[in-house]
Amino acid sequence: MTDTTCTIGGNVVSNYVVDSDVQKNKVNNIGTCKIRLANPADIWGGTFASNDAIALAINGAPIFAGKVKDVVPYLTEKGVYTNELLITGTDYGRYGADLYFTKKYKTQPGGAILLDIFSMFGGANDPWTYADPGGTPSIKYEGKRTFLCDAVREICDLMAYDSYIDNANELHIFASGTIDSTVDLISLVGDPTNNLLSFDEFEQEGGDIRNIIEISAGNVKDHYTEENPTGWTAGGGGAIASETTTHFIYGLGSIELTCTGASSAYLNFAGTLYGYTGSIDLSPFCQAKVLIKGERDAEDRFNFRPFLVDDGGKEIIFIRRKSGAGSKGITEDIPDWNIGAGKWSVITYPLGDHDGNPIRAAGAEMNGYWTFAAGSVAPFNWNNVVQMGFKYPHAENGIVWIDGWTIPSLEAKYTTADAGSRGLYDDRMYPEYRNELRSMPQLKAYGDRVLLMKRYPLVKFKAVARGQVGTLYAAQYVHVRAPQHGVAALTKYIIVRLQHILRKKSDVRGFDFWTTYDLVSTDADAGRVIRSTDPNAAMLAELRRQNRGFKGSMDDWDLFLGDIETGTRIGFTEGVAFPTDPADEDIHFLTGDVAVPAVHYGAPSGILYRWNETAVAWERGPMYLGRRAADPPVGGEITGDTYFNTTSNTTLQWTGAAWSQVSSLNLADTPDFATVEWPTDQLAIEMRPWTGNFSLVWDDRDDEPPADWNHFLWGLKDNENAADATIHYADGTSIDVNFGQDLNVADGEWFVYWDEAQKTGGDYDVQWTQVYSTASGVGKGLLAVVQVRNATSESPSVMLYNTYIPQMGVGSLVAHSLYSKHFSADWITGKNFQTALNVGTGVAGIRIDSVSIRGYDDVNPGNLQFYLQAADGKAYCGAGAVILDANGITIDGQAIYFRDAGSVFRGWAYGIGGANPYLQLAAAEDLLLTSGAGDDIYIIPGGGATITYMTGWVLPDKVDVQDNLRIPRVANAAAEAAMALANGDLWLRTDL
Repeated sequence: MTDTTCTIGGNVVSNYVVDSDVQKNKVNNIGTCKIRLANPADIWGGTFASNDAIALAINGAPIFAGKVKDVVPYLTEKGVYTNELLITGTDYGRYGADLYFTKKYKTQPGGAILLDIFSMFGGANDPWTYADPGGTPSIKYEGKRTFLCDAVREICDLMAYDSYIDNANELHIFASGTIDSTVDLISLVGDPTNNLLSFDEFEQEGGDIRNIIEISAGNVKDHYTEENPTGWTAGGGGAIASETTTHFIYGLGSIELTCTGASSAYLNFAGTLYGYTGSIDLSPFCQAKVLIKGERDAEDRFNFRPFLVDDGGKEIIFIRRKSGAGSKGITEDIPDWNIGAGKWSVITYPLGDHDGNPIRAAGAEMNGYWTFAAGSVAPFNWNNVVQMGFKYPHAENGIVWIDGWTIPSLEAKYTTADAGSRGLYDDRMYPEYRNELRSMPQLKAYGDRVLLMKRYPLVKFKAVARGQVGTLYAAQYVHVRAPQHGVAALTKYIIVRLQHILRKKSDVRGFDFWTTYDLVSTDADAGRVIRSTDPNAAMLAELRRQNRGFKGSMDDWDLFLGDIETGTRIGFTEGVAFPTDPADEDIHFLTGDVAVPAVHYGAPSGILYRWNETAVAWERGPMYLGRRAADPPVGGEITGDTYFNTTSNTTLQWTGAAWSQVSSLNLADTPDFATVEWPTDQLAIEMRPWTGNFSLVWDDRDDEPPADWNHFLWGLKDNENAADATIHYADGTSIDVNFGQDLNVADGEWFVYWDEAQKTGGDYDVQWTQVYSTASGVGKGLLAVVQVRNATSESPSVMLYNTYIPQMGVGSLVAHSLYSKHFSADWITGKNFQTALNVGTGVAGIRIDSVSIRGYDDVNPGNLQFYLQAADGKAYCGAGAVILDANGITIDGQAIYFRDAGSVFRGWAYGIGGANPYLQLAAAEDLLLTSGAGDDIYIIPGGGATITYMTGWVLPDKVDVQDNLRIPRVANAAAEAAMALANGDLWLRTDL
């Protein structure tokens, strides 16, 4: 029987191990184990926990060291739980899936990169011990939220290295296929020491052969200028190098052009370069951008110009001077970096065959355009560009650094192929998008590695051997000798996956401990190895890689744009004169007045002008022209211009015809606040998430015994301590606040609030606290702030919030003036009230003082229209026409008009003056005189009484006319006919 030693969480469980299964693979360097324990009488129940240490040894050899992952009851294949436990664990490779980092590395030995990565995780979080073996290949690497296990695998892949983590928690890296496990697997006829039970070439995979590889990283974004000197060509007296120490702004390096006289730096696509053969297509329109920094010997400025050459040898050069540069950058007179505070300059320039990008003829150079070089003529072939770069045109020596070159219309890619594989297996292409790779060295290293791993069929072997404690880690190799399987001599095979299986209750060919291997004869991509044996794991690994690459690519190119902005020299000019060669939209800050080409105003700080090429003029809008002793020169004014005249200490503005003083009121000049008619919507400045009618009042000291000032009542306004108030929310919902009282509130400052967590019957209960933070926060609302000073016999102060009732309650309020939309009070005591300022002196309104109430019109200043006098109760109306006093009603007028409740005219009493004055009573319809209780009606004139146009009769028992009734006599019918009679008239015919 095989001897097993096992401890879990410090508990020795060796005698309870039923079986164990330990697996190691080179896909992710994470080893796993499964240990099945007997658990009689539940002696191990609740003993083990996640992250308990596991140590497993077989026949005295350590096989596994790691941590507990899960502890579950063991479920048999028949679906029956047993009195056994199944414990799963992972080795220390698990740390690689728990830790990630973000950092860029310039080209350097991969072992040194790993050493720096490990230095990020110090102290208790230090994942593994690691010693740089030295001599590792140099690579360029970037980690973007990259997990440690992925970084180790990718760095090793780029170096053609493998790795494993031993049971002592140490990471080992080594060239693939160079670490011998020292185990030989032998299967010889008749040899009693044989340990190889079976050996099969169980799979030869050719379906995933790929022999033409293209790795794309999207459009060019610093790929050509990031540690990439080998692809560049130097022209003239130039020399190319990669600068990775000081002078770079993006990534970890730039291209350095050392110039001995006129020089150039360019990429030549005439052969094969970066996956392009013969030329590149720059016909799509775009804006390229590059950052430069440099210096020129014996001078403070230098020129640096983009240039292109097509397949016909035609050359074009781009030039942009400071005038007209805007924010697009300049190619001429760039300040040396050592006088420009080390700033980078940006140059943006157009590419593509487009009517917005014309090419000027040689000798007809124009600022901001491409121009044919001498000897080149149109057309230029944008579809086939063979050279692309920059020119340094000076005789003086210099140095220029080039970085962050972006070309949106050009793809950054790397292609490679294997002729031998193509001849044997035909063309098999493999494209892959890796946007997170930001340099050509990275693209090349990755593409070469993919080709190496995929160009030939993968031959896999499966071996089963008696338990081999000497093979502990995947990525090591074993020697196999099995003549009956076609392996006559010891032959090296690399372990891709191994599994140690211990079964104490069963055996394989008489053994209870055996080891299985997945082997390959040559180095191969681990994902390719497990594609058929564990397709789900292979698919998940690929999805994980793609997802990590996608997230890693989110490098915020906007950050790069920000770097450009900070290093950009903004393209504008300034001075006491305008440039002589302006381009459309050029910007100039004029620092002094000029008369050429016309009158224009300047100021020491600069006045902004823009060149309008269509109008052939420098233009500006209205501006402040600074401090001047006199008006600016005539001719340059723009309506709205202002300046400060230091002679008169006034600000003047050009009206379009003259300079006019701008009113500037001092505090003493400001009119009375009361003259301003404030809109009602400006009387409240607030943001209300809720409003309400909550009121909180205090008792009068004399209302109750004991005589104190600390009794408070709350609830609905005017019904405190009897009816609930209501809170209305902005969304239209509402909730009540329960009424209540407190007879004895302690002295001090109190915050009264509602709280979502304090309700009774679904309504808020009022809460009191002296800690403001308790009364504020989510789900709370401040109702009032109360100041209680009962100990000093002072009345309390109450300030209410978010309520339509009065916002302030105090014992007394003293102010010079109060302005409000509305005052409401039980008592208002005042000396003088008026409805508007200056009532009685030309302003209509009402005045109330201690002796009268008076109303005035606004037509005649001081014209009194009415008043009520307190001393004698006299009422004076209609500008004196009507007086009501103890003597009755006096009316200085002719008539009293009567209208019913519907304003329908019914009658009048009209006093007629003149030679024959009289009083007339009239009605719109009937005039009815009545007396009560059957009394008589007397008409007692001082003279005669004449009744005319009688239409009815006079009842002698009701009306006593104290005069003769005159009835005219009519002699005959003719006289009767001549009478002007009215209905009801009486007459006497004397001829009848």
